[in-house]
Amino acid sequence: MEISKKAFQKPRTPIDLQQYVDDAYEFICGPEDILHAARLKKEPYKTFQEELLPFSAFCTWKYGNRTDVLCSLVPGTTGRDAIVHHLTTDVKHSVEITWPIDGKQIVQNNKQLNESHTIWRTGWYDDGNTELKKAMERILNKAYDKSQKDYRSAGGSTLIFVFDEFSLFSRSDPKKVEILNNLIKQMREIDFRVDEVLLMLAQSREKPKTFITIKKRASN
Repeated sequence: MEISKKAFQKPRTPIDLQQYVDDAYEFICGPEDILHAARLKKEPYKTFQEELLPFSAFCTWKYGNRTDVLCSLVPGTTGRDAIVHHLTTDVKHSVEITWPIDGKQIVQNNKQLNESHTIWRTGWYDDGNTELKKAMERILNKAYDKSQKDYRSAGGSTLIFVFDEFSLFSRSDPKKVEILNNLIKQMREIDFRVDEVLLMLAQSREKPKTFITIKKRASN
């Protein structure tokens, strides 16, 4: 199976893109050398995880089984990571994806995981919500940074902030929900130059992603 940035840039319907992502994910999780490289954020696996996975989830969420739109990442384009091409109108909607994470810490953790040859299933023990608050601060700081840029385009534009809920966040914990709601409130006060801003809550591969609308222009 081809796992490459070129393959990520192939226009696909939302259903076809989701199928490609599912097949690619299973392939990457197979051979140990590929899995280890993916954990260490080596390309093209870094782009697959941080851009194609959330983009595919967005396309599935927004467009479902429509066949009149084609979705693809775009190469080295300032202000957008992907486009949704509406075939009937020839409109190309720009999508920018940002996943504010502590990349160095993740790579360090995964390096230890590779060396231990075990399956890591435990998360942070964060009774005081310290790590969750740090994650939310990273998103908010990135949001302010993104607000300095103009992402508007003729075909409309969407800015997606990704937050991985696993190990840090539980919707059954009122304190954690309060932290999330406070983040959403602060993000909604930011003046973004984009048509639509979304917060994507990612869990495991098996669970559907949750999208929270931070901003949406009435005309979009």
